[in-house]
Amino acid sequence: MLIAVAVTDRTAKAPVCEHLEDAKYLFIVETDRNEVLKVLSCDEGQADLLCAKSTVDENCEAIICGDMDVKAFNLLADHMITRFYGWGATASQAVRMMLDNRLQLIREARNGGHCEGEEHWAELQRTIDTLEKK
Repeated sequence: MLIAVAVTDRTAKAPVCEHLEDAKYLFIVETDRNEVLKVLSCDEGQADLLCAKSTVDENCEAIICGDMDVKAFNLLADHMITRFYGWGATASQAVRMMLDNRLQLIREARNGGHCEGEEHWAELQRTIDTLEKK
C-alpha cells in the first residue's frame, strides 16, 4: 500500500507537520516493504495543495499529516484518500501507528483550530510513549 507522510525534514525521525500547509517534504511510503520510495519537496505557501495533489498523483491510498484547509481536504476526499491525523509523532512512528489502526481519521477540514483537538494529541503521545518502550 502506498501512503504519503507530510513532514518537516528528510529523515524517518522527522515530525509529522501540525498543519499540512507547513510541510517541507512529502514521503511516499510503500508499507508492504516499509520503504520510502520518494521524497518530494513542498513549496512554501502552497504546501497544502501541493501535498494533496502529489498524494493523488502518486496513487496513494492514505496521507498522514496534521490538520488541513478545505481545498486540500476536498481534493483528498474527492479521490477517496484516507486522511490520518499524525501530528506529534515522527514519520516512522506514525506509519507504524497507522498500520496498527492507532491513528484517528481526519473527518473535516480545519476551521481555525485543530481538526482533532487536544484530547487526541494527548492520546497520540501516550501511544508514542508505548511504542518507544517496545
